[in-house]
Amino acid sequence: MIRRMLQNMSTLASRVKEAIDDAELNGIKIKDIAKACGVTIQSVYQWMQEGERTEIDGSNIAELAHITGFEVRWIMNNKGAKKRIFPQVDEITLQGTQALLKLPPGLRAEQVRGLYSIVEHLTHSGTQEDAEAQ
Repeated sequence: MIRRMLQNMSTLASRVKEAIDDAELNGIKIKDIAKACGVTIQSVYQWMQEGERTEIDGSNIAELAHITGFEVRWIMNNKGAKKRIFPQVDEITLQGTQALLKLPPGLRAEQVRGLYSIVEHLTHSGTQEDAEAQ
């Protein structure tokens, strides 16, 4: 039984299903995932089907990872960390970050997310170093 569970985790379909199931627990609906990826709801269900060859465009895996907080590398080939350290950043946070950092308008969302992640990491790193020093 354990071997079967381990085998299931090694399939793309099972990792996609885990990411989507986790997203649903956090209030993200399959229709929202389908819309963000530009595919039908049926396509999303097909991605989760065991026994069939799962074919997902790389951009859809990237979008799925973005929406769910799972790492692209883990979804694609079961390597590395399962989830991102930093949660999904919503548009309000993006706008606030852009204003706070006095970033020029017109930056793409992923650029602002990257900068936000760096600032967030530096903020938390400083807190951890301060705590360790005490």
